[in-house]
Amino acid sequence: MDNLNFENKKGVEQEINYLGSINNRRYVENIESRLIDFLATEYLINNKSCKDPKSFLSWIKLEKKEMFERLKSEIKPKLQNIMENRVIKNRHIFLREISEDIQFEIIEESQLGGFDSCDPATDFANDLHATIVDEMGGEYSDLEYYSARGSHLDYCGVDAFFKFYYLDENNQKNFIRICLDLTSNTLENKNQIRNEKIKNGGKSLTDITLFIEEENYDRKKEKNKEMIKIFSKDIIDLIGEKIDAKKEETRQEELKKQKSFK
Repeated sequence: MDNLNFENKKGVEQEINYLGSINNRRYVENIESRLIDFLATEYLINNKSCKDPKSFLSWIKLEKKEMFERLKSEIKPKLQNIMENRVIKNRHIFLREISEDIQFEIIEESQLGGFDSCDPATDFANDLHATIVDEMGGEYSDLEYYSARGSHLDYCGVDAFFKFYYLDENNQKNFIRICLDLTSNTLENKNQIRNEKIKNGGKSLTDITLFIEEENYDRKKEKNKEMIKIFSKDIIDLIGEKIDAKKEETRQEELKKQKSFK
């Protein structure tokens, strides 16, 4: 379980050198925990055991631990099947049972020890993070960075992602994610691979593809400094676009609510 699980290991060492990686054991444990919740809720719904399965599950986990253990025994065969065949052995298969947002949360909880989301460990991610913050004139705490190498979202074109916090129109703290796909491949080949995945039932969550040339990142090289500036500008543009889109989505939802009250 501690070994990274990829269909094609070519380029993996390079990408980890640039982006870092997750704690594989913690990642699998976190998935198992979320799958238990999903399968237990599903079991309660299918058996019409209660009116509010999610609240009931939360209650027995805290107050009726023996009942929760019996429930876990009911879902154990299905849980083991998913864990063995789709989490550990075939991680390239998207986890349908767990929503995308929760899968992102699992990745955030599964970083390597000593991790600081506002101070990435690898030189490439660190320089990219610092340049974005400096160019935007914000605080380092406004931008978090997470590696997704080895996760199920990796198969969806997410090698890493930024999480940018901002204040919305109601002065409430909100965030958007920018999903990065790092590659030394050509644009043509990358698009072909993405299309094949989608055709086979996969999905692409990539927001931006970062094309690199060198096996190892040297922050002292002028061409790499220029590369960071270009990548940062593109990511900043995407941050603005995503915030605008989210604000418009919120505005449309509020308009619908207002119409429903009339």
